[in-house]
Amino acid sequence: MKYIWYGDDAPVDDVHLHVSRFNDGLLLSWSVTGDTPSSVRVLRGESEPVAVSGSLGGETTRWLDREVEPGESYVYWLEATDSDGRTERFGPTEPVVVPEVERVLTLDAPWPNPAADGVSLSFELPSSAGEASITIYDLSGRIVATVGIATAPGRQTITLETTAYRPGVYLATLATSAASETRRFVISR
Repeated sequence: MKYIWYGDDAPVDDVHLHVSRFNDGLLLSWSVTGDTPSSVRVLRGESEPVAVSGSLGGETTRWLDREVEPGESYVYWLEATDSDGRTERFGPTEPVVVPEVERVLTLDAPWPNPAADGVSLSFELPSSAGEASITIYDLSGRIVATVGIATAPGRQTITLETTAYRPGVYLATLATSAASETRRFVISR
Protein backbone atom coordinates (compact mmCIF):
# COMPACT_ATOMS: atom_id res chain seq x y z
CA MET A 1 0.00 0.00 0.00
CA LYS A 2 1.27 3.46 -0.84
CA TYR A 3 0.63 6.57 1.25
CA ILE A 4 1.56 10.08 0.09
CA TRP A 5 1.87 13.20 2.25
CA TYR A 6 1.02 16.42 0.43
CA GLY A 7 1.68 19.00 3.16
CA ASP A 8 4.48 21.60 3.06
CA ASP A 9 7.78 20.68 4.69
CA ALA A 10 6.64 17.10 5.26
CA PRO A 11 9.29 14.89 6.87
CA VAL A 12 8.49 12.10 4.41
CA ASP A 13 7.04 12.39 0.89
CA ASP A 14 5.54 8.90 0.63
CA VAL A 15 5.65 5.49 2.28
CA HIS A 16 5.01 2.03 0.87
CA LEU A 17 3.83 -0.41 3.56
CA HIS A 18 3.61 -4.17 3.19
CA VAL A 19 2.69 -6.90 5.69
CA SER A 20 3.46 -10.56 5.08
CA ARG A 21 3.32 -13.73 7.12
CA PHE A 22 6.69 -14.86 8.38
CA ASN A 23 7.75 -18.01 10.28
CA ASP A 24 6.72 -16.92 13.75
CA GLY A 25 4.87 -13.66 13.17
CA LEU A 26 3.96 -10.90 10.76
CA LEU A 27 6.68 -8.95 8.96
CA LEU A 28 5.98 -5.29 8.28
CA SER A 29 8.29 -3.81 5.63
CA TRP A 30 8.33 -0.31 4.21
CA SER A 31 10.17 2.07 1.95
CA VAL A 32 10.30 5.83 2.41
CA THR A 33 10.63 8.46 -0.32
CA GLY A 34 11.83 11.93 0.65
CA ASP A 35 13.90 12.76 3.70
CA THR A 36 14.92 9.82 5.86
CA PRO A 37 13.04 10.19 9.16
CA SER A 38 15.08 10.36 12.35
CA SER A 39 12.92 7.61 13.85
CA VAL A 40 9.92 5.41 13.09
CA ARG A 41 7.49 3.39 15.18
CA VAL A 42 5.17 0.55 14.22
CA LEU A 43 1.60 0.81 15.48
CA ARG A 44 -1.10 -1.86 15.43
CA GLY A 45 -4.89 -1.48 15.50
CA GLU A 46 -7.67 -0.07 13.38
CA SER A 47 -9.31 3.00 14.94
CA GLU A 48 -6.94 3.71 17.84
CA PRO A 49 -3.58 2.09 16.98
CA VAL A 50 -1.11 1.33 19.74
CA ALA A 51 2.69 1.34 19.40
CA VAL A 52 4.00 -2.23 19.26
CA SER A 53 7.63 -1.40 18.51
CA GLY A 54 9.91 0.91 20.37
CA SER A 55 11.50 3.83 18.58
CA LEU A 56 13.39 2.48 15.58
CA GLY A 57 16.13 4.27 13.66
CA GLY A 58 14.90 6.11 10.58
CA GLU A 59 16.93 3.87 8.29
CA THR A 60 15.05 0.79 9.53
CA THR A 61 12.88 -0.79 6.82
CA ARG A 62 11.48 -3.95 8.49
CA TRP A 63 10.04 -5.05 11.80
CA LEU A 64 8.77 -8.49 12.85
CA ASP A 65 5.73 -8.67 15.13
CA ARG A 66 6.02 -11.94 17.05
CA GLU A 67 3.22 -11.03 19.49
CA VAL A 68 0.42 -12.29 17.24
CA GLU A 69 -2.15 -15.00 17.77
CA PRO A 70 -3.24 -17.60 15.20
CA GLY A 71 -6.65 -16.87 13.72
CA GLU A 72 -6.52 -13.16 14.62
CA SER A 73 -6.52 -10.24 12.14
CA TYR A 74 -4.02 -7.35 12.40
CA VAL A 75 -3.74 -3.88 10.85
CA TYR A 76 -0.55 -1.78 10.99
CA TRP A 77 0.53 1.86 10.73
CA LEU A 78 3.96 3.49 10.44
CA GLU A 79 4.72 6.64 12.37
CA ALA A 80 7.67 8.71 11.05
CA THR A 81 9.33 11.50 13.05
CA ASP A 82 11.72 14.02 11.47
CA SER A 83 14.71 15.73 13.11
CA ASP A 84 12.49 18.70 14.14
CA GLY A 85 10.16 16.38 16.07
CA ARG A 86 7.28 16.52 13.58
CA THR A 87 5.44 13.20 13.36
CA GLU A 88 3.30 11.85 10.54
CA ARG A 89 1.33 8.61 10.56
CA PHE A 90 0.97 6.39 7.46
CA GLY A 91 -1.54 3.58 7.15
CA PRO A 92 -3.45 1.49 7.79
CA THR A 93 -2.40 -1.63 5.95
CA GLU A 94 -4.97 -4.12 4.74
CA PRO A 95 -5.94 -6.57 7.51
CA VAL A 96 -3.72 -9.66 7.68
CA VAL A 97 -4.93 -12.87 9.33
CA VAL A 98 -2.40 -15.06 11.11
CA PRO A 99 -2.93 -18.65 9.96
CA GLU A 100 -3.59 -21.44 12.41
CA VAL A 101 -0.44 -23.48 12.93
CA GLU A 102 -0.38 -27.23 13.46
CA ARG A 103 1.96 -27.73 16.38
CA VAL A 104 4.36 -30.66 16.39
CA LEU A 105 6.35 -32.18 19.22
CA THR A 106 9.67 -30.32 19.38
CA LEU A 107 12.51 -30.28 21.91
CA ASP A 108 15.04 -27.49 21.37
CA ALA A 109 18.73 -27.81 22.16
CA PRO A 110 19.32 -27.48 25.93
CA TRP A 111 20.79 -24.15 27.00
CA PRO A 112 23.40 -23.38 28.19
CA ASN A 113 25.39 -26.26 26.88
CA PRO A 114 27.68 -27.10 28.57
CA ALA A 115 25.86 -26.26 31.79
CA ALA A 116 27.07 -25.96 35.36
CA ASP A 117 24.25 -25.27 37.84
CA GLY A 118 21.17 -25.52 35.64
CA VAL A 119 19.95 -26.19 32.13
CA SER A 120 16.87 -24.80 30.36
CA LEU A 121 14.79 -27.04 28.13
CA SER A 122 12.38 -25.37 25.70
CA PHE A 123 9.82 -27.49 23.89
CA GLU A 124 6.54 -27.40 22.04
CA LEU A 125 3.64 -29.77 22.56
CA PRO A 126 0.96 -30.44 19.94
CA SER A 127 -2.70 -30.26 20.90
CA SER A 128 -2.88 -34.06 20.81
CA ALA A 129 0.06 -34.57 23.21
CA GLY A 130 -1.86 -35.82 26.26
CA GLU A 131 0.48 -36.88 29.10
CA ALA A 132 4.03 -35.59 28.65
CA SER A 133 7.28 -35.86 30.58
CA ILE A 134 10.96 -35.10 30.28
CA THR A 135 13.35 -37.82 31.40
CA ILE A 136 17.07 -37.24 31.94
CA TYR A 137 19.42 -40.18 31.28
CA ASP A 138 23.14 -40.58 31.81
CA LEU A 139 25.15 -42.21 29.01
CA SER A 140 24.82 -45.67 30.54
CA GLY A 141 21.03 -45.37 30.11
CA ARG A 142 20.16 -44.91 33.78
CA ILE A 143 17.34 -42.51 34.60
CA VAL A 144 18.71 -39.54 36.52
CA ALA A 145 15.46 -37.56 36.79
CA THR A 146 11.91 -37.49 35.45
CA VAL A 147 9.92 -34.28 35.26
CA GLY A 148 6.18 -34.21 34.62
CA ILE A 149 5.26 -31.16 32.56
CA ALA A 150 2.11 -29.21 31.81
CA THR A 151 0.21 -30.86 28.99
CA ALA A 152 -1.22 -27.66 27.53
CA PRO A 153 -0.36 -27.34 23.84
CA GLY A 154 2.17 -24.71 22.88
CA ARG A 155 5.65 -23.55 23.83
CA GLN A 156 7.04 -24.09 27.30
CA THR A 157 10.40 -23.83 29.02
CA ILE A 158 11.56 -25.57 32.18
CA THR A 159 14.84 -25.15 34.04
CA LEU A 160 16.48 -28.14 35.71
CA GLU A 161 18.84 -27.60 38.60
CA THR A 162 21.90 -29.72 37.83
CA THR A 163 24.10 -29.12 40.89
CA ALA A 164 23.54 -32.71 42.05
CA TYR A 165 24.52 -34.17 38.65
CA ARG A 166 28.04 -35.44 38.10
CA PRO A 167 30.01 -33.79 35.30
CA GLY A 168 29.39 -35.66 32.07
CA VAL A 169 27.09 -36.15 29.09
CA TYR A 170 23.34 -36.49 29.58
CA LEU A 171 20.31 -37.07 27.37
CA ALA A 172 17.00 -35.23 27.81
CA THR A 173 13.99 -37.02 26.30
CA LEU A 174 10.64 -35.32 25.82
CA ALA A 175 8.00 -38.05 25.50
CA THR A 176 4.26 -38.29 24.93
CA SER A 177 2.20 -41.37 24.19
CA ALA A 178 2.61 -40.71 20.44
CA ALA A 179 6.20 -39.48 20.00
CA SER A 180 9.48 -38.53 21.64
CA GLU A 181 12.51 -36.33 20.99
CA THR A 182 15.95 -36.52 22.59
CA ARG A 183 18.70 -33.89 22.96
CA ARG A 184 22.19 -34.18 24.41
CA PHE A 185 23.74 -31.80 26.94
CA VAL A 186 26.92 -31.65 29.02
CA ILE A 187 27.41 -30.84 32.70
CA SER A 188 30.82 -29.36 33.48
CA ARG A 189 32.24 -27.54 36.45
